Amino acid sequence: MSPLSKNVVAAAWACMLASSCGPTSAPSVPQLGGPTGTITWGPVAGKDNPLPGIDQGNLYHLGTAFVVWCDAGGGGGGHSSTSSGSVACQGTLFGQDQRRVEFSCEITDGRAGRASINGVPYELADGNLFLVSTATEHCRVKQLKRDLSTLKFEREALEALGKNDAGIAEFFSAKPK
Repeated sequence: MSPLSKNVVAAAWACMLASSCGPTSAPSVPQLGGPTGTITWGPVAGKDNPLPGIDQGNLYHLGTAFVVWCDAGGGGGGHSSTSSGSVACQGTLFGQDQRRVEFSCEITDGRAGRASINGVPYELADGNLFLVSTATEHCRVKQLKRDLSTLKFEREALEALGKNDAGIAEFFSAKPK
């Protein structure tokens, strides 16, 4: 092997062994389980006594990693940003009587992170789905851990989930106290 070849091989080995050799990769963006968006739906015409949260509602989702589901079709929205290997979001949904439901979150690995609903902090490790009722003077919030990976964020799928998931159905059908 020529002296030049020996130097190239030695340099290559030194480079592979050194942690500072070559370009450093930026922290990866957490996988959120799909797109982000806001969905609003109202009661079907002719249906008596629509159930808030099921027959009407609005929802913000950051993939399936963070979902806020409100009991009225008042609309709202949010936005997200990515930096340093995490994704953050914030926004507002409007509940009954156009009451504001403020939310924010920061997700570090697709599941872990922190969230806030109307200023109350939550750990995403305890659940990715936040149900919000604005039927009383003070908003009620329930955090649930759900696998939403196959959920289509469309009215029909959300209504079906709301009716068939005992935790969701019970929360939205509970009579205000």
